[in-house]
Amino acid sequence: MMRGLKIFVHCFVLSASVYSQQYYSSTPLTVLILDNNAPFSSKDASGNWVGFIPDYVKAVAAQAGLTYNLAVQADGVYGMPQADGSWNGLIGALASKKADIVAADLVITPQRLTVVEFPTPYIAVGLRILLPASATSATGLNYVVLKDGSDQEFLQTSPDPKVQAILANIQATNGWLTSYQDGVNRVLAGGVAMVGNEVQLRPYIDANPGKLKFADGEALAQSYYALAVQIGSPLRDQLSIAVSKVNEDGTTSALLRANKIGYIQRT
Repeated sequence: MMRGLKIFVHCFVLSASVYSQQYYSSTPLTVLILDNNAPFSSKDASGNWVGFIPDYVKAVAAQAGLTYNLAVQADGVYGMPQADGSWNGLIGALASKKADIVAADLVITPQRLTVVEFPTPYIAVGLRILLPASATSATGLNYVVLKDGSDQEFLQTSPDPKVQAILANIQATNGWLTSYQDGVNRVLAGGVAMVGNEVQLRPYIDANPGKLKFADGEALAQSYYALAVQIGSPLRDQLSIAVSKVNEDGTTSALLRANKIGYIQRT
């Protein structure tokens, strides 16, 4: 059973104006994804794409009547604003028109909405605190969070005093992570609590039975995964309609279950 999983169905009134803005092209679209990002997207021993994202893009594209080629984001990151005002990662590539669509476990955030657009989300997830199983709470522990991602952005923009206290602790102790695996290793070693996305953290809990758990209580925040397109692209509405249909007919749920995404622990 997929506890806590929310699949989105967005209803549209289909009109001539929607159809008139559909994307038509004689060449396939470029869909940018991440490698080594299981269970969302990675390559098997034969070099074939596997995971939720390749299958999900195939289903959505078929529904929308689109052809495409998959391409890999070279720097392997989701994207954060840089000192010169540009963006790196998937978001930067999309904003600079190097791709037509980004497909990943990409969180919709206020900052990202300034440079790209998102169709209907495909799943809602929460930002949670990961603890050693022996800990009763995060009291007395130092916090860590993945650097240059949506988790960090949430901490930096939330007005919640509890969240600001977590951010201050991270800044004081240099609790920035290079990967989720790095954070999990530090939590397992003891003395550390990790702020992270529950969907991404759940496989680590399953892989370490009796060693890891989520902190009691509600999530720090609710976030949403979605595809992304360039600002002003007619693909946004076209993809939203297609996403709504594959959400509604059960395709999205089936693909998430097949890849064991969305099994959320409630403690």
